[in-house]
Amino acid sequence: MRSFFWQLLYFSIVTADIAYAANNDECDSDWKVSDKATEGYYYDKTLHRCLHTKASYGNVFSTEEICNWKCRSRTDCLKPVDRSAGNACGKPDLMYYFDKDTCQCVLFVHKPCKDNGNSFPTLRECVVTCLGWHCINPPRDDEDLCSGNYTAYHYDQRTGTCVKRRFPCNREGSRFKTIGECQRSCLLKRPQAPNA
Repeated sequence: MRSFFWQLLYFSIVTADIAYAANNDECDSDWKVSDKATEGYYYDKTLHRCLHTKASYGNVFSTEEICNWKCRSRTDCLKPVDRSAGNACGKPDLMYYFDKDTCQCVLFVHKPCKDNGNSFPTLRECVVTCLGWHCINPPRDDEDLCSGNYTAYHYDQRTGTCVKRRFPCNREGSRFKTIGECQRSCLLKRPQAPNA
């Protein structure tokens, strides 16, 4: 019964989030300048990229990953790969696209003039952008029916990093067994090794 309640609550939240996003497009790059200066990332729908800004936009995402999950994963990742013939503006290059039917990132020959947004320079960027959206589903903090806690890693939206934390036994929210699994799933760039 308790599980059904949480599923119903989750469905209600997701439905409300989708309805809110449809009415208030947080990915729209035609934002008006606000009086509150913020720094972060915004989605440029012409370039199909999340770009860093220090300008005072009203809507910015705190990390590049969150911008990609909220915007590119819902638009660019769902587009078909553009394999059309034609003259390329430059040398064709090997890139990855997300195949929504198989839910996999696939290598293809990219022609620089043709880009609908479903093209990624690295496998990691394709996987994190198109499949990493679950990283923003934070783990719940409430107590569970089982006894004991365990240590796992999750993506911290405030810091844009994977952090270690003790969790109760519930299975809801995004958690990873190792920091490496979290970083491969949720971070666009490989973290730099600390200086020795």
